Amino acid sequence: EKRLAWDQVLQNLDEAEAYGTSEGSSQLRQYAYSVIDTIDKVDRLDFQPGIVRGLPEGVTIKKIVVSVENELYLLNSQAGNVLRATYSDQGYVLDPVFNCGPIPAPLMVGPLIDIAVLPLGEPDGATVLGLDANGVLMRCVPGETNGPNVMPMAPPDINWGEPRAFSLDNGNIYVLDPKTNSVWVYWGIDEYKELPTYYFGNQVPSLQSVVDMMVSDGDLYLLHDNGQITFCIYSSYVDSPTRCEDPAEYADLRDGYSNGPVMQGTHFNEIQYAPQPDPSFYLFDPLDEAIYHMSLRLAFQRQYRPLYPLPGDPTTFAVGPNRRAFIATADQVYYAIMP
Repeated sequence: EKRLAWDQVLQNLDEAEAYGTSEGSSQLRQYAYSVIDTIDKVDRLDFQPGIVRGLPEGVTIKKIVVSVENELYLLNSQAGNVLRATYSDQGYVLDPVFNCGPIPAPLMVGPLIDIAVLPLGEPDGATVLGLDANGVLMRCVPGETNGPNVMPMAPPDINWGEPRAFSLDNGNIYVLDPKTNSVWVYWGIDEYKELPTYYFGNQVPSLQSVVDMMVSDGDLYLLHDNGQITFCIYSSYVDSPTRCEDPAEYADLRDGYSNGPVMQGTHFNEIQYAPQPDPSFYLFDPLDEAIYHMSLRLAFQRQYRPLYPLPGDPTTFAVGPNRRAFIATADQVYYAIMP
């Protein structure tokens, strides 16, 4: 057990350095950390402040999505609106005229609960899609004169409980509603006016503890508050209905680790799909400021952590299509280039 041996080295150093540190003990500590990083498959990233002049007052970023053009869309949980930031020589600059958030009557859009980036070249010019707690979609368009386009979706026949998150996959929208123990699928036809399909067959997992979700080609990954994942393969055939692994098993081949329904020593609260060329996903552990890269079969690949602890507690993360990692804190979004 190499990993345990190096943990023991650090423990012995802690005890020895209680009486004072030397150059030798500091060097040994640095070496021990680097060996443990190698065993744990950690890449250290050099995070820099991203937003020019930082985030404004009264903003808490609860989700980041990144467009293929390297624009940031930041969901502010305090007001339920979205900030847009574009990249410049100085860093990311907030767009002062981007309009994407709650709208009063008669249109009536509440605070947005989740957002997703839209593919390039949408006919209406929209770049980001938002959803409020009443199942109303908002398509937001950059540019001074452009307001958002509002699209109410037909509520499910049992009505909404409390939608918590949604995913956009191949033009279809999947909405997570833990209160009614539902995931609803709105097929991408006729502007989502049709009644949604209930995702599950006769095997329905418990969704009360689900904190985040992602969809990959119709397959569903549900992240629970204890770090477990429910994995479901969708089927529209009655004789072979949708089936779920609940919980699914993580594969972790690192020295000192083992496979199982949770990854040892982690506290995941967010999951993010990583599209082509390498379909996979990321999990975020805010306590360790760690981004875990996983295969679609839940096999651990690598993890990414800051070189130095970030100033402030992380609120959310993202990995952009061009290998940039982002972590938000109370007043800033930090970014780093991934190897």
